[in-house]
Amino acid sequence: MEFFRKTNINFVGLRWYAVAISCIFIVLSVYKWVVTPDSQKFGVDFIGGVEIVVAFDKPLDISQVREQLEKADLKNATVQVFTTGDGQSHNRYSIRLKLEDKPNFNEYIQKALDDGLSDNKANIEKFDQVGPVIGEQIRESAWYAVIFSLIGITIYVTARFEFRFAFGALLALAHDMIIATGACLWTGREINTIILAGFLTIVGYSI
Repeated sequence: MEFFRKTNINFVGLRWYAVAISCIFIVLSVYKWVVTPDSQKFGVDFIGGVEIVVAFDKPLDISQVREQLEKADLKNATVQVFTTGDGQSHNRYSIRLKLEDKPNFNEYIQKALDDGLSDNKANIEKFDQVGPVIGEQIRESAWYAVIFSLIGITIYVTARFEFRFAFGALLALAHDMIIATGACLWTGREINTIILAGFLTIVGYSI
């Protein structure tokens, strides 16, 4: 504890320990990115899938919806509940998942939600499909957003200070983005538009 009571910690002297830790995290992040297939790496937004709005006759906990989908081998689904102004659920859920190679997929999902909930019928109100071509375009646009953000920050810092500061800031932002991406993949999270918004927030705040 004596170490933490010091007010003159030699951060510069400890820099190589920090560099070593960062290098380990970067290597692990790059490795995970390379070995993870796109189907597990990206969410519905980027590789295509379906978005469903379903309403149940009776109140239902969101964990039960996920459980029904997992029983039907529909894993990694993103389930959100629609709520009223006072935070109360009105039995409607948004379900987003990857498009499975199954005939009559909407009927398959209907059966998956009905099984085990015979006293609580599920009514699919909306079934939208995002094709892989659209998903690819969204993914490209997402990368452009990140790249242009980094370029814009580089130009600003160069004009306001010096290029060497801009170069250092760019390396620091790349460091943060790579490690954040690795953290998402290692914890089993998919890269989707919500995660992308988080990355852009990192870019904005880290500078």
